[in-house]
Amino acid sequence: MSKRQHPGGSGTADVPQLTTTEEHKGRLAMVRRLHPVELEQLRKDMAESSAWAKAELKRRRAAKNQKNSEHGIDDGIEKGCSSN
Repeated sequence: MSKRQHPGGSGTADVPQLTTTEEHKGRLAMVRRLHPVELEQLRKDMAESSAWAKAELKRRRAAKNQKNSEHGIDDGIEKGCSSN
């Protein structure tokens, strides 16, 4: 298996080139193991994306609740009353 230099690395770490794993629907599927730096970058990106998504959902929920309260719409559950 041939080696190539990792583009984001220190220049000393070799990373195996893509390897053939299977042929699927006429296409050749190529995979390679992520370099530890790439793996860390991916984890960081995923954490940032998750934090953004949670904040966006919170913002949308607050906007929806604000809009509903302005129009006198609630979730149909009485507050402060015990249910049977």
